[in-house]
Amino acid sequence: MNAPTFLRLSDLAPGQSGQIVSSDASPSLDHALQALGCFPGEAVEFLGAAPFGDPVRVRVGNSIIGLRRTEARHLSVEIPK
Repeated sequence: MNAPTFLRLSDLAPGQSGQIVSSDASPSLDHALQALGCFPGEAVEFLGAAPFGDPVRVRVGNSIIGLRRTEARHLSVEIPK
C-alpha cells in the first residue's frame, strides 16, 4: 500500500488536487485563510498561476480564490495516490 503524499499548496501542479490537512500560518493569516474556506479536511485543486507565478488560483470547495504563493505555502495538502 502506498503512503499518502503531502505537499504545500504552493507546490502543486496545475490540475493537481487533494485535501487540506494543516496550516502553519500565523493566527491572523490562518484566520484570513479560514475566511476564504481553507479549513483542514476541505478539498482543494490547484488551477494555475499568473504569468510570473504569483498569485495562484485554487478551487477550495466550490469557490475559486486567489492566493499569494507565500500564503499558499502555509497550507499542507494530502495528495491521493
